[in-house]
Amino acid sequence: MNLQFWLNMLHNPADFLKRVRIGILKYYFKLKKPKPTLVMERRWDNLIVLDACRFDVFKYVCPIRGHLEKIISAGPNTYTWVKRNFYTRDKKFSDTIYISSNPYISNYSFLHGISSLKPLGFIPFFKIVDVWRFGWNEELQTVPPWEVNKVTRMIKQRYPDKKLIIHYIQPHHPFIGRVRIREADGFDMQQLRGRKNLSRSAWHLLQQGKLSLSKLVRAYVSNLCLVLGYVMKLLPELDGLTCITSDHGNAFGRFGIYSHPNIELPELIEVPWLEVKKL
Repeated sequence: MNLQFWLNMLHNPADFLKRVRIGILKYYFKLKKPKPTLVMERRWDNLIVLDACRFDVFKYVCPIRGHLEKIISAGPNTYTWVKRNFYTRDKKFSDTIYISSNPYISNYSFLHGISSLKPLGFIPFFKIVDVWRFGWNEELQTVPPWEVNKVTRMIKQRYPDKKLIIHYIQPHHPFIGRVRIREADGFDMQQLRGRKNLSRSAWHLLQQGKLSLSKLVRAYVSNLCLVLGYVMKLLPELDGLTCITSDHGNAFGRFGIYSHPNIELPELIEVPWLEVKKL
């Protein structure tokens, strides 16, 4: 650390204390983290991934019948989860098609890198379908779940013998269910498109005191209920064993942590694993 860093810290003591607190939290929860579950080591024919879905909220609202357990995610955010589950040169998942509404799991991210992910240099799956490229809804500022269902049906018909990973972006913001936060910006796709200012995301508004936690939680639950409705529509069309999980959770402001940074908080790494009974 150079002299300028310490001068900046002296002029911004609140920022300095925040950095110290986050550093302590990272170290503490990293020591406490139990062994994670790697999704490719579990048995399934179809794996449904709900983005940023906390275990406790899922357990409370999910109407889908099956065997539910709490597992530990491989990471507290998408890029860490992707890296630990799929960034391997020893294994290729040639029997699996990844249907992705999240650009962190894309042809581009594996070949060229994206944000914090360095390029792997090859596609580890039989195919990645980048739903976010053509299923993006400009009005909603996200990839809606009905687009994911539409693509999944097409892929299943074309490749009936392949395993499927079906990655919805909900309940991750923006919130497009019955409870919406219209003053907030959309999904982080905006940053990936070159728009750097995300100060109006729902989590930034909460942190700044411009949004109540109760309304944000209601919007989050509404988003989860929305995507679960579309999951239930798709389930009867999927063959074999289908499991529902998440890449990571959401901190909801615990310890002053918002959204899902790279800290192994229980709220960020405790995710559902539901083995679904055939409908």
